[in-house]
Amino acid sequence: MSADDKRDSVAHNPNANTGIELRFFANEVEKERAFKSQHFRPIHLRPGSTLVAPIGVMWEPGAWQKTVEMVIKTNESGVCCWLHEMTDINAGIPAAHLNMMRDSACMYAIDAGFEWILLLENDAMPEPDLLLKLLHWDMPVVVPYIMDNVLKKPICAPFYKKGVGLQPVQWAVFTCMLMNTKVLNCFPFTQPFNTVGIESGFFNKLRHYGHKGYQDTNTELKITRRPTYPVDYGGLEAEWKGWVAIDKKRRQIPDRRPIDPNDENQINGIYMPKNMVASFSKGGTGEKAGSAEEKAGSGVSKPLKGNRAARRRAKKEKD
Repeated sequence: MSADDKRDSVAHNPNANTGIELRFFANEVEKERAFKSQHFRPIHLRPGSTLVAPIGVMWEPGAWQKTVEMVIKTNESGVCCWLHEMTDINAGIPAAHLNMMRDSACMYAIDAGFEWILLLENDAMPEPDLLLKLLHWDMPVVVPYIMDNVLKKPICAPFYKKGVGLQPVQWAVFTCMLMNTKVLNCFPFTQPFNTVGIESGFFNKLRHYGHKGYQDTNTELKITRRPTYPVDYGGLEAEWKGWVAIDKKRRQIPDRRPIDPNDENQINGIYMPKNMVASFSKGGTGEKAGSAEEKAGSGVSKPLKGNRAARRRAKKEKD
């Protein structure tokens, strides 16, 4: 076939030598996210899907409810979002296994097929739209703006003023960090926190593999207490007492109570929205399926009605 014949053939068949791919999305939000990023990375099966992984269950009062409300808001917007607590093995020195828990969260996100993972500490008080705002930037690694109320400075380096958009950081506190799971492919066994001692060590690893960390200075995350630094204890004896107190707390029943004690969205003292509670009796029982909203919480573990410890605590609070 001559060159002219080839040109004529292509002119008559514009789809010559192109592959056809049929794509199906759960909603228009996923479709929009897919085509937004298709030119610089492969389209994910569930665009925007995020695993919210709280590191531990030592919830500060109200933090559980705020986190759950963020997850619900994200799902309601059309973005698939799950919450999966990473529990402490309660052995050894407190906080010694935090990086192991973070690595476990990363592996879980990969295994479950999420596009993003949000690592979140138990003292974070996120607004309902925090995750959506971080996802909006579509950057490999992004953190919110977190202030140290004692030092009056953001907990990161370098310092930026609030509200100046997306800015690169050398390091930032691990309290809240959104990461695209493609980034995990850089690290052996998808475990980026292995051998990391401090925050800057992780961000140094990122730069080694060609990734920057960014801070969304427009989105502030409130925390219940500032980070505790060794110098704050005022000596080894006081520091040891602090570790003992932390060790006792992490072995107690997690504080998942609602912010309002009279909130009707709770079961056995645990904040749980109505649609999630309703799914307990309808999901997986063979009964008539409920609405899509009711199904949304069918994967949540139901608190045991016979939880004696929870009943004792409720009775103590009532007295």
